[in-house]
Parts: sequence; C-alpha cells; structure tokens
Amino acid sequence: MSLKELSVIFSDYVWTVDKNGLLNVTGPNHKLSWGPASKYAYTNGGKLPMAAAPMKKNGEWFYPLKSLSAWAGGKIVAYPGKEIGIEYTPLSMVAGDPAGWYWVRRDNGIVYTSKGGELPHSIGWSNVQAYQYYGMGVIKLEEGGVLLKIAHGHGEPSLGTDLYALVIRNGKLASQTAERYYGFHPTKSIDKSSDGYYALLNGTKAVFLDRKGNQASAYDMAAFLGGEGNFTLEYAAVDEGIALVRPYQAGMLLLVDLKNNKAVPLYKQLLSDDEQKLLESWGKADGDYPTDRLTLVKREGNTFTFTHQALMGQEKQTMTYNWDRG
Repeated sequence: MSLKELSVIFSDYVWTVDKNGLLNVTGPNHKLSWGPASKYAYTNGGKLPMAAAPMKKNGEWFYPLKSLSAWAGGKIVAYPGKEIGIEYTPLSMVAGDPAGWYWVRRDNGIVYTSKGGELPHSIGWSNVQAYQYYGMGVIKLEEGGVLLKIAHGHGEPSLGTDLYALVIRNGKLASQTAERYYGFHPTKSIDKSSDGYYALLNGTKAVFLDRKGNQASAYDMAAFLGGEGNFTLEYAAVDEGIALVRPYQAGMLLLVDLKNNKAVPLYKQLLSDDEQKLLESWGKADGDYPTDRLTLVKREGNTFTFTHQALMGQEKQTMTYNWDRG
C-alpha cells in the first residue's frame, strides 16, 4: 500500500520519508524507523521483522500493508470477491509540523507532543472527549507557546458541539477551556478581540489571553445569560471593556459593558415593536426559532453597525446603535 494511503487510514500517526527513503512513523507510545532496502524496521519496542522491504514505484513508496497494519493497531478483513478492508479507529487527533507535533487522545484527553520524528511524550491531561466528528488546529503563540483548538460534533443530526482550547507553555499543558452546546443555533465565536487578545469561552466565562498564552482577563457572563449555561462571543474590545454576547438558546444579542457590569438587549433598541413581540412569543426550543437576526458589520468609534434580516419576509436592513458608557 502507498504511503499516501497509509497516512489516510492511520491518520493519528505522522508519516514522513526523507530524501534517502528512510520512513519515520510516530504516534503516542509508537515510533517506527524503516530503511528502504531492509526487511526489518526499528521501533520503540525493538527490532521488528516485516513481510517485505519497501518498494519505490513511479516516485512513490509502497509498504507491506499487513506488517504496518499490525504494528499500528489495525485489523485486515477479507471480503467476498478477494477484496480486503482495514478496520481501524484513530485513537488520537494530531496537528502541527516538524517543529512541534501535538496529539490529544480522543477517549481520555491525554496530550502528547514531539519534534520531528521523536517518540511523543505526554505533557498533561485535558478534559477533551471527541468520540464522533472532530478536528484540531494549532495556533503558535509567542515564546514557544501553542494554542490547540478542538471541535467535536456529536449526536444526530449533530446537534451537539463541544469546543475545547488547550494552552501549551513551557512544554506543558498550562490551561484549558471548554464550551458545550446542544441545539440548532450557530456556535461560532470570534477568535480574537479587536485589540489582539485570544478569546476563549469556558462555560459562562469569557477568557482572554495575551500573545504568550497568559490569561490577561476573564469575565463571568452568567448575570446576563438569563440562567443559560453558555453563549457565543461576537465582538470584544478587552482593554476598553466592551463585548457583544449572545446567550445560546435565547439568541438575543447583548452589548455588555464589562467595566460597569451592564448589558443592553439590542433587539429592544433596534427592532420594531411588532418584531419584538413576535420574538418574545416564539418558543426558544423550536427548530425554526430565528433569534434576533442581528449581525455586526463594523464598529466606528461608539457606533455599531448591524444588518438585520426581517423575521418574516426577505427584507434586509442596516441598523446602527450608538453606545454611551455614561
């Protein structure tokens, strides 16, 4: 089987071949090195006999599937008609580059890292669980820090969304956040504030990190959420102390003054009386509940500009709100 196909099937391993044809494969508790003309590979468990030596054809490397599948934890299954399949479920998520690879176990949240082709080592235990649909990305911070962002979709038809953030500093898991949603509404929040802080959500809290991954500030939004346990963040200016917060189920955008601990429900300022009454009478758990349909376009000084899609019909309007801290 080709190297490309192997890397797709066994996706929680990092597969590389150098210019001399030396194969390196790494994953949590696994490391394999295999030279181009050898029937033996060298693993962290010792010398391992393989069914055949690697073969290069039309510029692409091929390897004996049975040998590598057994080492990686897969199972080859024979089907009628001489077809075969491979049963394998990745144990981890992996992302990064040769300067720093990162793995997070899907079942128990253990975090691993390595550089190049080194054997990964554990650096902490996170609260991540990702048993269905998942993805992970890496954001590099200053002074060698890393922010791992993980999304997990679950349930049918994928009504559950779990968003995790893991901060790696000084080679260890330094902090983590988790925000869990269940429902029909969008779960997208901003990645950064307007003044450059990384924005993370942790239950009812908004956490802001500086460029090194240190916590710069945190605000508990519980008082504004009407008893809800989560929200999305659509704008923030941390140093100024202002944010746009949307309680997840109610879906009504709030302009929150973080310094004075006050919130303005924008639908009451911008929507017509008829639309306000319609929203307030609509069941929040209904699949067609529209929220206030206010979307931030820009901020200029103390003026916030939004678009608003009519709750009934196709009309779209541009609206402005002038904020006054008082």
